[in-house]
Amino acid sequence: MKKTTIITILLCLSCAFGLKAQVYHLGQIITNPDGSQGVVFYLNEDGSSGWMVALHDVALAVPWGLTDEIEGLDHVINTNNDYITTAFADTDGYANTLAILNHYQSTGYTGQYAAATVDIANGWYLPAAGQLKMLYVNAIFYESALESVGEKLGLHPYWSSTQENTENAWYVHFGSPYPEEAWAWNAYMLFCPKTNNVSNHGGYFAVRPVRNLEFSPLPHIGNLYEPAVICNEGPIELVTPNLINADNYGWEIADDAAFTNPIAYTGQILDMTFNGWYLRLWATNEEGTSYSNSVRISVHESNSGYATVSSCENYEWNGQTYNESGIYQTILVNQWGCDSIATLHLIINDAYNIALDTTVCESFVWNGHEYTQSGQYEQTFITSNGCDSIVSLNLIVEQRLEPIPEIVGLQEIFVSTDLVQYEYDYYIDPVAFATHYEWVCDVSGWIVDASETHCTLHATSSGTATLKVRAWNDYCGYTEQEIVIHAGFFDINESQALPIAVYPNPANDKVFIEAKGIISVRLCDLYGQCLIKKEGDNKDTMEISINNLHSSVYIIEILTEHGRVIRKLNVTR
Repeated sequence: MKKTTIITILLCLSCAFGLKAQVYHLGQIITNPDGSQGVVFYLNEDGSSGWMVALHDVALAVPWGLTDEIEGLDHVINTNNDYITTAFADTDGYANTLAILNHYQSTGYTGQYAAATVDIANGWYLPAAGQLKMLYVNAIFYESALESVGEKLGLHPYWSSTQENTENAWYVHFGSPYPEEAWAWNAYMLFCPKTNNVSNHGGYFAVRPVRNLEFSPLPHIGNLYEPAVICNEGPIELVTPNLINADNYGWEIADDAAFTNPIAYTGQILDMTFNGWYLRLWATNEEGTSYSNSVRISVHESNSGYATVSSCENYEWNGQTYNESGIYQTILVNQWGCDSIATLHLIINDAYNIALDTTVCESFVWNGHEYTQSGQYEQTFITSNGCDSIVSLNLIVEQRLEPIPEIVGLQEIFVSTDLVQYEYDYYIDPVAFATHYEWVCDVSGWIVDASETHCTLHATSSGTATLKVRAWNDYCGYTEQEIVIHAGFFDINESQALPIAVYPNPANDKVFIEAKGIISVRLCDLYGQCLIKKEGDNKDTMEISINNLHSSVYIIEILTEHGRVIRKLNVTR
């Protein structure tokens, strides 16, 4: 089931050219565009950026969280009790808070914890230990502003987003804000078990979030998980994770984990060519672009199996008992979870009458007799499985294959200089008595996508290649035909001939064709029967109605003033 993610995006308006940046001062009370308020407690040298602390506590008696190992959250250990100059100078509270939220959301935890109480979508986050220390050190500059609106930092301790280890997290106890001198001695920084919500020194643990004055961090993307197995050519069902601060986002795939040559993924059909490729999500805003982790794409094919079985009286298959001859089918699931069709041709031999179906090439010797014509024949004997039977033989004598007619398709093709792979279609008329076909190209790296009497060729390099097709009969071998193809480089910026477009594909009502100078168009089925023929009068566009066609694969032959091109069309109902 596809999941729709609703993303709230906060847009920061840039200052117009020629205007000076906003200058803030310590103790200034700020009202943000979302209506939240804070007071400035730290600034850089020119006063253009810094941090504000929320006017109100978010929650009281809230534990930091569970004693979990959280990926992306470092352990900060104090070794010399110098709270001013040690590792507590870290300021990465936004990243810490995101890591905590992602961890508990991915585990399905629904209990209370400190990071979940902040409005991170609007820039508020749980301060890192260094920011909480700065909040304490600069209290004298902003406490009067808090008091002017009836607020203050309470007598209880406040959580940071910094952990000391998997068991403990750091907090600051502000003590009593009166008298002023008490700040230098009554506030202190300690660590406490993450699951606590009551301090060892009295009072409740509370959360007072902070926020950057200019809130526009890079987009944040949650983790992606391996996509479900894709059977045959089905597109991936994409589930967008939680995105924060994203103006835009999209998906891309590549054949290497480093995404050297990524391809935008918009739900296009993927076949076995893409097995083992990688998928990732990107998101961007005015600060830049972020990428998710990459996950591998797993594409697998359905299987089909056919078996002929003879048995006396009855036969058990896939949990069912069969006592009549016939052809039976069942749908099984292979090791990749793809549906597969298994076909059983069952022949039941009883004591009186056995019917056999046999297909041979040219002649068949049965119990000392040679048969050269198809027909119904009968003999009586004991079978190898012990059945005393009158055997009726339904014999089909296959004839050797006639030579394959010439391969239809372009002998002069192009390879794009910008590495885009152009498709070229080739087909032959069906060969009588052929059971299947095989297409082979003698140039390594050229890709042949074949289906019975038709194949699509992707030339990946220039040169000369021989494309061969064999028409097989399961009983009489094969006959062969070939075509020599010359491939040269093609630069679309220097060519006057436009590429040919056939759309939509798949289609169910109409199909449109665009090409330079269309002379005529023929639409045929896979057996070579021409169903639709239409003259183009050297126009560049053509519309064809396909209302009367059944769901299947068809071949479109497009003759233009620049040559002939074959395309495959999928019709769906």
